[in-house]
Amino acid sequence: MRKQLFHFKKILPYAALAALVGCQIQDIDIQGTDSVGQKEVREVIITADLADNPRDTRTSYDEAESKNYWSPGDKIKIFSAGEASEFTSLNSVPETIVKFKGLISFITGTSNDSEDSKDYVWGLYPYSDEASYSDPDGISRTARITTNFKGMQTGVPGSFADNLAVMVGRSESLSIPFKGAYSGAFFKVSRNDIVSMTLKGLNNETLAGKATIGLDGNLMPVVYDVEDPKTSVTVTAPDGTFEPGENYYLITLPDVPLPDGYSVTLRRRDGYEGTYELRANRPLNRIKFRNLSDPIDSRIESEANIASGISTGWVRASNPDSHEIWYTTSDNSELTYNPRPKTDNPYNVVEASISPEGNNGIGIIRFKEPVYRLDDWCFSPAYNPSGFELTSVTLPETCADIGEYAFYDCSSLTEVKLGPDVTQILGYAFYGCGFETITLPETLTLIGPRAFTLCENIREITIPDNVESIGIANDQCVATFDGCYNLKAFHGKFATDDGRCLIIKHPESGLNTLVGFATAGLSGGTYELPSGLESIGVEVCGEIPLTN
Repeated sequence: MRKQLFHFKKILPYAALAALVGCQIQDIDIQGTDSVGQKEVREVIITADLADNPRDTRTSYDEAESKNYWSPGDKIKIFSAGEASEFTSLNSVPETIVKFKGLISFITGTSNDSEDSKDYVWGLYPYSDEASYSDPDGISRTARITTNFKGMQTGVPGSFADNLAVMVGRSESLSIPFKGAYSGAFFKVSRNDIVSMTLKGLNNETLAGKATIGLDGNLMPVVYDVEDPKTSVTVTAPDGTFEPGENYYLITLPDVPLPDGYSVTLRRRDGYEGTYELRANRPLNRIKFRNLSDPIDSRIESEANIASGISTGWVRASNPDSHEIWYTTSDNSELTYNPRPKTDNPYNVVEASISPEGNNGIGIIRFKEPVYRLDDWCFSPAYNPSGFELTSVTLPETCADIGEYAFYDCSSLTEVKLGPDVTQILGYAFYGCGFETITLPETLTLIGPRAFTLCENIREITIPDNVESIGIANDQCVATFDGCYNLKAFHGKFATDDGRCLIIKHPESGLNTLVGFATAGLSGGTYELPSGLESIGVEVCGEIPLTN
């Protein structure tokens, strides 16, 4: 068993140390007895101290004074004795050295002075439930912490958003010197219609993702591994558009080499974007911010840069960004986004809307936050008078869930482009729509009851391999493709060899259940059901005569 730093028999010496470093220890609940290896939990105040460089500790940044602060209410995650806990700052105003209060675990017993036998306390900012701790060598001194660097960030004039600047620290005492484990950059614009900025390395360097971090021999943060790596970081404007002349900051992984340079892409509110490349060695160094230009949009608009191929100028973007839904209507009229009135808290709040008539036939609905889920009924004619005129819709890559009745009875909707990460299409989502084809992404796991009922023009549909549930409602299997009179075949998961049937195992009864039936082109109106079929879902077959 590893010996620990904090010991029941040494409470008085550590109380003296606490007085020196500004820490306070109070017994809350002792688990076990006064014996080696027993664990106790106490309420503790930890000092978040400055590291050698005062720029290391930073949760907010005062650009005018070039000073860094801990903000009131900041939370850190403390790892001790193999457990994690949440600590909250006690400062009421921004300060550079603050105290955090929370519960911490200790191991009682004796120890020696070996560095490898001590149990170091580790701290992480920002606090995250998903952040984890590991000591692959079995030594807390060389432990590693895994946390997330966000690829999507919201701009703040003269600073950056909360909970972005990752910091780590370790200590033998309760005074922890945090080290900044991030790099960054800043930019400004001169136009008043820029809604987002994206930074990307010209060699697709990893800028964000779920990173595993430790401290090297010089106590400097080191990134050992990155899961789900992201090769770009996007900053969106906080109030619709960036304020001209203000500096906006972004956070990346620490010490990112950019030997061949980087590209900057700006998105305008009208759906146009421009990209500028700086082709030179421009690394992003730890706890420093690189100036990307002053202002960046002037480099995009420069005729010389366009002529030399390092700027695209302003061109129509190929896809919506995370805050946008693109659409067309049959008469170029403007479409509204209108969740069902009974929805007390809609998922998406509209920031601006642009008519397709004035935007080359593509209408844009822009939201204040990224679109992760479509609200129930949001485009249905039942609550949206212009819904019948909707002819095409393109969803952003961030959209993972399609809400119930989202496109209910949009009979003129002939084209739907889902994002690559959609996981759920809820009940009645596309009921009565007019498209002939729809591509379901591989990430899809659930198709709700009647999601495609009365989609009379669909010819074929492929069910992705990750789909686990089709048409389940209140423990029943309910029709999902009934009324699709031109549907000739199913493909993919759950489809029979002839493509006529979708058969799933009922989650409650375990019976092999028919949940989809392709009827188009059946001669004589009869069909022999596959052997092994044990149940037929509600209204799956309607009035079609069958023999088995």
